[in-house]
Amino acid sequence: MEENNNASTPGGYKEENNREKKELKPKISPIGAAFIGLFAVFILYQGMGGALTVIILGFDIQKMNPTLLRLMTIAGQMLFILLPTLIFTRFIYEDVTAIVRFKRPSLKELGLFFLGFLILLPLLQNIAYIQAYLIEKFAETNGVVKQFKNLFDSLDSYVGDSYGSLFAVKSVLDFVLIIITISITPALCEEFFFRGFVQKSFELRWKPFWSIAVSSLVFSLYHFSPYGLIPLFILSVFLGFAAFKSNSIFVPVSIHFANNFFMIILYFIVGSQAVENKPDARFSIGSYIIMLFFNVIILLIWFYFVQKFYRKNEIIKEA
Repeated sequence: MEENNNASTPGGYKEENNREKKELKPKISPIGAAFIGLFAVFILYQGMGGALTVIILGFDIQKMNPTLLRLMTIAGQMLFILLPTLIFTRFIYEDVTAIVRFKRPSLKELGLFFLGFLILLPLLQNIAYIQAYLIEKFAETNGVVKQFKNLFDSLDSYVGDSYGSLFAVKSVLDFVLIIITISITPALCEEFFFRGFVQKSFELRWKPFWSIAVSSLVFSLYHFSPYGLIPLFILSVFLGFAAFKSNSIFVPVSIHFANNFFMIILYFIVGSQAVENKPDARFSIGSYIIMLFFNVIILLIWFYFVQKFYRKNEIIKEA
């Protein structure tokens, strides 16, 4: 956590960055490395991975073999996200563990960020509801917004159909494969890439705020979920903050796993509503705004205690 603690002192973050860049000896610009990695993974995963899925399984999601779809999804993330991440990191920086933040966090850190995650969940849900409500209202009076809404609805329907195929359960093995496909594999592959290689590369040149913001924007766009764009961005910012403060990839990996695992459980309880962002008709839009206000206040209080926790650790370390 030395990097994070130095960042709190005047000029400390810049000095730490310069020292770390000299130690890592990147073969190209860290910013260039991050964008090359983003472009390459996009082509590999969304392009080649998507093409292979269509060639092997066809276009009709509802007719795809669920087990084969899960195995293809797992293999695609491993081969086209995680493997390129490790190769790029080894080639450009050599020190893989430093870039991907391969460090065991303390139990206090894990507990602190899991508490923040539990605070964040209702905030994300309220934002998704308010966003869906506003889009619905604007679409009633604006033709352009209505056209975008129809496009979003078609994409959202496609995502819902894919989840329907992935979540088809006929045995215990199916349930285990669902957990591996939806929770374990994305948590490992996406976090090593986005919070490890990409964000860390940005941090070697940019301030933490911009490093987290830009990597989070790309993370949310990568998922091709128009209704989930803002919630995904906020969740990614939280994961990026957790990675930066703890300097451990295992904190965002654990939270990413928990987020997706909760979605699996919720899907089996309430069905497709678990992946939809439609507001509950029993509540007015004003209720959601009030709840969001209190969500933000509670999250800010949590953020204050996180900062205090790391400042206290630095004082103890210096003593």
